[in-house]
Amino acid sequence: MSFHSPQKNKPDWYSGLNGLAKVLGWKDIANSADRHEKAAAVRPVVPAPSQFGAPMEVLQIPGQIPAEVVSDETKLLQHLGYTEAEISEAQSHQIPKGGEPAARALLEEFASTKNWNKVAGDFMAYMMVGCISAREIFWNASEMPNFREVAENLLWRDFHRLHNEAENEGAMLSKPTDQDEVMALKEQIQAMAKQIEGLRQHA
Repeated sequence: MSFHSPQKNKPDWYSGLNGLAKVLGWKDIANSADRHEKAAAVRPVVPAPSQFGAPMEVLQIPGQIPAEVVSDETKLLQHLGYTEAEISEAQSHQIPKGGEPAARALLEEFASTKNWNKVAGDFMAYMMVGCISAREIFWNASEMPNFREVAENLLWRDFHRLHNEAENEGAMLSKPTDQDEVMALKEQIQAMAKQIEGLRQHA
Protein backbone atom coordinates (compact mmCIF):
# COMPACT_ATOMS: atom_id res chain seq x y z
CA MET A 1 0.00 0.00 0.00
CA SER A 2 1.33 3.43 -0.87
CA PHE A 3 0.08 6.96 -0.31
CA HIS A 4 2.65 8.49 -2.66
CA SER A 5 1.18 10.83 -5.25
CA PRO A 6 2.60 12.66 -8.28
CA GLN A 7 3.95 16.17 -7.66
CA LYS A 8 1.07 17.71 -9.65
CA ASN A 9 -1.45 16.07 -7.28
CA LYS A 10 0.33 17.16 -4.12
CA PRO A 11 -2.14 18.80 -1.66
CA ASP A 12 -1.49 22.10 0.04
CA TRP A 13 0.28 21.69 3.37
CA TYR A 14 -2.46 22.99 5.67
CA SER A 15 -5.50 20.99 4.56
CA GLY A 16 -3.30 18.07 3.54
CA LEU A 17 -1.58 17.85 6.93
CA ASN A 18 -4.85 18.16 8.82
CA GLY A 19 -6.43 15.57 6.54
CA LEU A 20 -3.62 13.12 7.30
CA ALA A 21 -3.85 13.90 11.03
CA LYS A 22 -7.63 13.28 11.09
CA VAL A 23 -7.24 10.00 9.23
CA LEU A 24 -4.73 8.88 11.88
CA GLY A 25 -7.13 9.83 14.68
CA TRP A 26 -6.10 13.31 15.82
CA LYS A 27 -9.11 15.51 16.57
CA ASP A 28 -7.48 18.85 15.70
CA ILE A 29 -3.69 18.65 15.56
CA ALA A 30 -3.32 22.39 14.96
CA ASN A 31 -4.90 23.21 18.34
CA SER A 32 -5.02 20.12 20.52
CA ALA A 33 -3.18 16.89 21.34
CA ASP A 34 -6.49 15.03 21.84
CA ARG A 35 -7.01 11.84 19.85
CA HIS A 36 -10.06 9.68 19.14
CA GLU A 37 -10.43 6.41 21.03
CA LYS A 38 -9.75 4.33 17.89
CA ALA A 39 -6.85 6.47 16.67
CA ALA A 40 -3.95 4.75 14.91
CA ALA A 41 -1.67 3.36 17.60
CA VAL A 42 1.93 4.50 17.96
CA ARG A 43 3.94 1.52 19.18
CA PRO A 44 6.06 1.96 22.32
CA VAL A 45 9.81 2.25 21.95
CA VAL A 46 11.75 -1.03 22.08
CA PRO A 47 14.41 -0.80 24.83
CA ALA A 48 18.02 -0.79 23.68
CA PRO A 49 19.98 -4.02 24.31
CA SER A 50 21.58 -4.12 27.76
CA GLN A 51 24.70 -5.81 26.41
CA PHE A 52 26.29 -6.90 23.14
CA GLY A 53 28.26 -9.99 22.26
CA ALA A 54 32.04 -9.82 22.30
CA PRO A 55 33.46 -8.60 18.98
CA MET A 56 35.80 -10.76 16.94
CA GLU A 57 39.40 -10.20 17.98
CA VAL A 58 40.77 -10.36 14.44
CA LEU A 59 38.66 -9.23 11.53
CA GLN A 60 40.41 -8.96 8.20
CA ILE A 61 38.41 -7.52 5.30
CA PRO A 62 39.95 -6.92 1.85
CA GLY A 63 40.58 -3.18 1.40
CA GLN A 64 40.01 -2.42 5.09
CA ILE A 65 41.36 0.99 6.09
CA PRO A 66 43.84 0.80 8.98
CA ALA A 67 42.52 1.93 12.38
CA GLU A 68 45.21 4.62 12.76
CA VAL A 69 44.01 6.19 9.49
CA VAL A 70 40.32 6.02 10.41
CA SER A 71 41.00 7.73 13.74
CA ASP A 72 42.66 10.73 12.04
CA GLU A 73 40.24 12.78 9.94
CA THR A 74 42.96 14.41 7.81
CA LYS A 75 44.70 11.10 7.08
CA LEU A 76 41.37 9.48 6.23
CA LEU A 77 40.43 12.21 3.76
CA GLN A 78 43.87 11.94 2.17
CA HIS A 79 43.44 8.17 1.94
CA LEU A 80 40.09 8.69 0.17
CA GLY A 81 41.81 10.86 -2.45
CA TYR A 82 40.90 14.41 -1.45
CA THR A 83 43.41 17.18 -2.17
CA GLU A 84 44.96 19.37 0.53
CA ALA A 85 42.84 22.31 -0.65
CA GLU A 86 39.62 20.26 -0.49
CA ILE A 87 40.48 19.00 2.98
CA SER A 88 41.25 22.51 4.25
CA GLU A 89 37.95 23.79 2.82
CA ALA A 90 35.96 20.97 4.40
CA GLN A 91 37.62 21.33 7.81
CA SER A 92 37.02 25.08 7.88
CA HIS A 93 33.29 24.49 8.37
CA GLN A 94 31.64 23.80 11.72
CA ILE A 95 29.87 20.43 11.51
CA PRO A 96 27.44 19.29 14.23
CA LYS A 97 28.51 16.15 16.05
CA GLY A 98 26.98 13.09 14.38
CA GLY A 99 25.96 9.59 15.40
CA GLU A 100 23.46 7.99 17.75
CA PRO A 101 25.23 9.16 20.96
CA ALA A 102 24.87 12.79 19.81
CA ALA A 103 21.19 12.22 18.97
CA ARG A 104 20.57 10.71 22.41
CA ALA A 105 22.39 13.61 24.08
CA LEU A 106 20.04 15.95 22.22
CA LEU A 107 17.08 13.86 23.45
CA GLU A 108 18.31 14.27 27.03
CA GLU A 109 18.68 18.03 26.49
CA PHE A 110 15.13 18.17 25.15
CA ALA A 111 13.84 16.17 28.14
CA SER A 112 15.42 18.65 30.56
CA THR A 113 14.63 21.93 28.78
CA LYS A 114 11.41 20.91 26.97
CA ASN A 115 12.36 23.54 24.37
CA TRP A 116 11.24 21.95 21.09
CA ASN A 117 12.07 24.97 18.94
CA LYS A 118 15.72 24.77 19.98
CA VAL A 119 16.18 21.10 19.04
CA ALA A 120 13.65 20.48 16.24
CA GLY A 121 15.99 21.22 13.33
CA ASP A 122 18.76 18.98 14.70
CA PHE A 123 16.29 16.17 15.39
CA MET A 124 15.11 16.25 11.77
CA ALA A 125 18.73 15.90 10.60
CA TYR A 126 19.37 12.97 12.95
CA MET A 127 16.15 11.23 11.88
CA MET A 128 17.05 11.54 8.19
CA VAL A 129 20.20 9.44 8.71
CA GLY A 130 18.66 6.99 11.21
CA CYS A 131 20.38 8.13 14.42
CA ILE A 132 17.03 8.35 16.23
CA SER A 133 13.44 7.48 15.38
CA ALA A 134 10.36 9.69 15.26
CA ARG A 135 8.65 7.13 17.50
CA GLU A 136 11.24 7.64 20.27
CA ILE A 137 10.88 11.42 20.12
CA PHE A 138 7.07 11.04 20.13
CA TRP A 139 7.03 8.90 23.28
CA ASN A 140 9.57 11.07 25.11
CA ALA A 141 7.44 14.14 24.40
CA SER A 142 4.08 12.52 25.22
CA GLU A 143 3.97 13.88 28.79
CA MET A 144 5.36 17.32 27.97
CA PRO A 145 3.27 20.52 27.87
CA ASN A 146 4.26 21.11 24.22
CA PHE A 147 3.40 17.56 23.08
CA ARG A 148 0.89 18.84 20.51
CA GLU A 149 3.57 20.93 18.80
CA VAL A 150 6.00 18.00 18.69
CA ALA A 151 3.34 15.63 17.33
CA GLU A 152 2.34 18.16 14.67
CA ASN A 153 5.97 18.56 13.57
CA LEU A 154 6.44 14.79 13.31
CA LEU A 155 3.20 14.46 11.31
CA TRP A 156 4.32 17.31 9.11
CA ARG A 157 7.55 15.43 8.39
CA ASP A 158 5.60 12.28 7.47
CA PHE A 159 3.27 14.34 5.28
CA HIS A 160 6.24 15.55 3.24
CA ARG A 161 7.64 12.02 2.99
CA LEU A 162 4.28 10.64 1.79
CA HIS A 163 4.34 13.14 -1.05
CA ASN A 164 8.01 12.70 -1.99
CA GLU A 165 8.82 16.17 -0.64
CA ALA A 166 12.33 16.92 0.63
CA GLU A 167 12.18 17.17 4.44
CA ASN A 168 14.17 20.40 4.54
CA GLU A 169 11.82 22.32 2.24
CA GLY A 170 9.31 23.04 4.97
CA ALA A 171 5.68 23.83 4.30
CA MET A 172 6.05 25.46 0.92
CA LEU A 173 3.84 23.03 -0.97
CA SER A 174 1.71 24.14 -3.91
CA LYS A 175 -1.84 25.15 -3.10
CA PRO A 176 -4.85 24.07 -5.20
CA THR A 177 -5.60 26.61 -7.90
CA ASP A 178 -8.94 25.35 -9.14
CA GLN A 179 -11.96 23.32 -8.07
CA ASP A 180 -10.67 20.16 -9.78
CA GLU A 181 -7.57 20.13 -7.58
CA VAL A 182 -9.66 20.70 -4.45
CA MET A 183 -11.89 17.74 -5.38
CA ALA A 184 -8.83 15.58 -6.10
CA LEU A 185 -7.49 16.42 -2.63
CA LYS A 186 -10.79 15.42 -0.98
CA GLU A 187 -10.87 12.15 -2.93
CA GLN A 188 -7.30 11.39 -1.91
CA ILE A 189 -8.05 11.93 1.79
CA GLN A 190 -11.20 9.78 1.54
CA ALA A 191 -9.19 6.99 -0.11
CA MET A 192 -6.60 7.19 2.67
CA ALA A 193 -9.37 6.96 5.29
CA LYS A 194 -10.82 3.83 3.62
CA GLN A 195 -7.41 2.16 3.41
CA ILE A 196 -6.62 2.79 7.08
CA GLU A 197 -10.10 1.69 8.17
CA GLY A 198 -9.55 -1.53 6.22
CA LEU A 199 -6.27 -2.10 8.04
CA ARG A 200 -7.97 -1.52 11.41
CA GLN A 201 -10.68 -4.10 10.62
CA HIS A 202 -8.09 -6.73 9.70
CA ALA A 203 -5.77 -5.96 12.63
